[in-house]
Amino acid sequence: MKKTLILFIGTSIVFHACKNNTTETQQNTPYTIDMAQLFEDAKQTPEFKWNSLAERVDLIPLPQTDRILTWLTVQGLNDEGKALLVSIADGTIAVVDIKTGELVSSFNRVGRAGNEYLMPFSQILNARIYENEIYVHDEALKRLQVYDLSGKYLRSVNIKTDDRISTFDIIDKHTFMLTQVPLPSSDENIIPSNFILMVDDNGDTIRSYFPLKFEHAPIMMQSCDCPFIYDEGVLVPGGHIGNDTMYMITAKEIHPFLITDFGKRGEIRKREFEGVDDVTFDDVYWPFYFGYYKDMLFSRLIYLEKRYTSIWEKDQLLAFKEGGFACDLPGGGSVELYEGTILGNKLIAPVEAHKLVGIVDGVTENDNPFLVIVTLKE
Repeated sequence: MKKTLILFIGTSIVFHACKNNTTETQQNTPYTIDMAQLFEDAKQTPEFKWNSLAERVDLIPLPQTDRILTWLTVQGLNDEGKALLVSIADGTIAVVDIKTGELVSSFNRVGRAGNEYLMPFSQILNARIYENEIYVHDEALKRLQVYDLSGKYLRSVNIKTDDRISTFDIIDKHTFMLTQVPLPSSDENIIPSNFILMVDDNGDTIRSYFPLKFEHAPIMMQSCDCPFIYDEGVLVPGGHIGNDTMYMITAKEIHPFLITDFGKRGEIRKREFEGVDDVTFDDVYWPFYFGYYKDMLFSRLIYLEKRYTSIWEKDQLLAFKEGGFACDLPGGGSVELYEGTILGNKLIAPVEAHKLVGIVDGVTENDNPFLVIVTLKE
């Protein structure tokens, strides 16, 4: 039973240098965040609210649709203020103009046809918006499906690789960053040939990375499913065991950006996942990062079946509490935000309508979710 559980969660991999040489320069030296204090002496800050970081807060109701949109994740925002929402329940994709509140489109193309996409087996459907196009990752068929903002199919980018593609992000219209993670199996673990793959709009490999060449190599796990845009590139977390290195990837280079150090607890977890038989899960932890803005890292942590949220300003803990931080709404009332994504200078968090009944006038449980948009201070 223990062995099966280990295989399900992920497999440790020791990274080796790939054929493309990339060096770690002085200016790219990463800094370290001491995550171990979250388990030890960090004091929670229950009074902290998103408003303390906000220039303004907006509450946007999503217009009515044929079916209520549920279990929404925010996966992108273009320069024109169009936010990309994806339902993890059924793969429905919605585009919302956060400036006007208009629902630009809502569509579902789940299927096997050439203009459709399959739902992934074990993770959230990944999609991105770039300029006025939507890119959807079809994990099973190893392709990116491209649609316009109305949901009209435009083209496919067929990825030429034998490895499993876990997720992707967009560097520019002609360059895509893909992460490849192990495929756990009770028979044989499938090990990818590269950790990160850069491909062009034909699906051909531009370059690949396998980062043990760096001083701070990650343990490879499924947490790499959560890359996010920052500055002129993409930040990609490694595995969250021991020292977790986050890499900055641009069209031309990759370098370590920051390290989240879980101390002795992390080293114990690392050894356990390297194949020790007597693994115990009474002290397991799972961190997930949901954005970076102006030297601030935004992180969630699942520990002992509880959820926590933390914000770090460089290497200093700014705020930390069980659950999510509260946010005072512009019309009065307050709501706790646990789910959400940092996109540029905005936190965009979907809130189910039933959580706003009695807080916002006229809201019923049959309404579509709302978006809370926190515009962060410059």
